[in-house]
Amino acid sequence: MVKWMKMGWVLALAGCVNGSVSSNSPMAVDADEDGDGVPASADCDDSNAAVGALLYAETFDDPSEYLENTSSLTDPWAVGGGLARNWVGGQQALVGENESWTDTVTFATLRGEGLHVKCRNCAHAARPTPGDDGYSFVLSGLYEDGVATAILLNDDAVLRVNRDEGWVTLEGTASAEGGETFEVNLRWEIRGRGDAYAGDLGPDVQTDLQTEEVVAEWEYLDLVSGSLISDSTEILLSAGAERPAQLGWKANHHTVSYGLASGLTYEVDGRIGSGDMKLELLERDRFRAGILARMNHDADQGEGFHGYRCAVARNSQLGCYEPGRFVQLAAFLDGPEGAVQSECSLDRCAPNPGFDQLDREPRGESTDLILGDGADLTFWAVGNSLQCEFAGEDGERVVTSATDDRIQTGGTGLSVLNLFTQYESVRVCQAFHIPE
Repeated sequence: MVKWMKMGWVLALAGCVNGSVSSNSPMAVDADEDGDGVPASADCDDSNAAVGALLYAETFDDPSEYLENTSSLTDPWAVGGGLARNWVGGQQALVGENESWTDTVTFATLRGEGLHVKCRNCAHAARPTPGDDGYSFVLSGLYEDGVATAILLNDDAVLRVNRDEGWVTLEGTASAEGGETFEVNLRWEIRGRGDAYAGDLGPDVQTDLQTEEVVAEWEYLDLVSGSLISDSTEILLSAGAERPAQLGWKANHHTVSYGLASGLTYEVDGRIGSGDMKLELLERDRFRAGILARMNHDADQGEGFHGYRCAVARNSQLGCYEPGRFVQLAAFLDGPEGAVQSECSLDRCAPNPGFDQLDREPRGESTDLILGDGADLTFWAVGNSLQCEFAGEDGERVVTSATDDRIQTGGTGLSVLNLFTQYESVRVCQAFHIPE
């Protein structure tokens, strides 16, 4: 893990020291062109009366520069020169000791550095189906007749999908009940997508969450080789007799996320047995990158904070999330509430009472952060008024806005989910009102 080094939170820019004007500054004449009461030497923009004092500014042009990750944050950041490289899930961090900042406007320039996965050809971290009975493989009679043995993939396991060449592999290690560790190697060939490739029995549908729309996007795979090999045991795996493996959203019956399910036949020491495998796969084609306002560390919140987020975003998978490219303004709440606007379709996944999507506006395809394009975000939080502005490639501009009074105080931060993000510059200013 690379940790954040604290940068100088005390400003020494244009004669402004910690928000006040130094007496030896050549600009210490208290010029105030916009009449907002803030002298030009301390003003973010002395031509704009909506913007007041400069609170924080940084350009990340030196790869040795880091921000600091505090003990309150559980997600590791590896941020050199403003580069946030997160491999799983979301990451948030305050940009300074700013808990008292309330009415602010934050300007950030960011650039995508790619995803851990770039679908169309994907790599997924593979893990067992969650829950007390979670497993990756279960093999009946492996060690004892009539007794099923669960084998769980370890954190190094990765499922790779190459749709151009038509194959899928699973590699890594797994541990059986009792402690035996196996090297895992499986390879499938992709039959195709849709019911026509599911075989005579059709898709293996077991829950109401596996709707026709979801099932229609499943891919079907033929296992061509497979093995689990330990120091003392070699298990050869082949496809179960009834159905091919199925890969897609909700495909493993036990989760609402991306998964794989398959029946198996195994051979060990001349014995033949049966089993199955069920995986939950961590998909990376959904991302967010943005700015936080009024951020407070919150261990009870799933994201580790509550506050407001302005983000450039994309959903391209099926499942709960509505697909598309968009700009999102959202509230991460201090506690569960009713009547919140989820970003999910509630008939297809459980609501999240701690998240409220305040506004969402579509954006075009001209800005592709996955391929390295850049964008400017501006986030106003003044009183109960919020406005999130996106400026992308080819002059595209998208604005989301809302009125919300549930979160009144907190700091300013950076936030990424699944996207490698280069924050090139960040500037936080006092704000008096949102411009017309």
